[in-house]
Amino acid sequence: MHQDEVEAVARAFYYTNENARGWHLEPERLKLSFLEKAKAAVTAIEDFRPPLPVRQNLENGEERSPADKLAERLRLAPAKFIAVLTGPRHVFHMANHPYRHLVGRRALTGRPVREAFPEVEGQGFFELLDRVYETGDAFTGIRLPFLVQARRGRPPEQRLINLTYKPITSESSDRLGILVEGRDVTGLIAVP
Repeated sequence: MHQDEVEAVARAFYYTNENARGWHLEPERLKLSFLEKAKAAVTAIEDFRPPLPVRQNLENGEERSPADKLAERLRLAPAKFIAVLTGPRHVFHMANHPYRHLVGRRALTGRPVREAFPEVEGQGFFELLDRVYETGDAFTGIRLPFLVQARRGRPPEQRLINLTYKPITSESSDRLGILVEGRDVTGLIAVP
């Protein structure tokens, strides 16, 4: 875990706050709270991302930003789908390649889940996200039916997913968002 990644995620969480005035204007205590939450989020996803060499920006020889590095690592995480949602509206901060494949490569970043997935309304997933965000209690579901329009112009497809929603909170229990992780298990046969 790199401190610059933690700070990039902390700033991203901060700017999803409706009362954000500007990172440089906030007291250190508030910044520390966001840094704690970001550290928890980065730690939670660190097990699911492969190490990548630092790549140089070919135009000016500078390293990519910490947020770009973290986003690339998440996108390349193998098999397990991962997304980070922020705030009470569950706005997509990032999603890896398996997540985007599952949901049809639609625009996600910066969009609330209800706007990104109108076809999921009534399936209970939005309510589960609300409950996890409000209570701080994680949710895990096994072989959950998930009806999603993975291809434009085609009817929604029934998938089965193993899913965990983990709250992202600071040490002082401030709520920042939710880490979504899971696997598409459609077609897999459960061995007793």
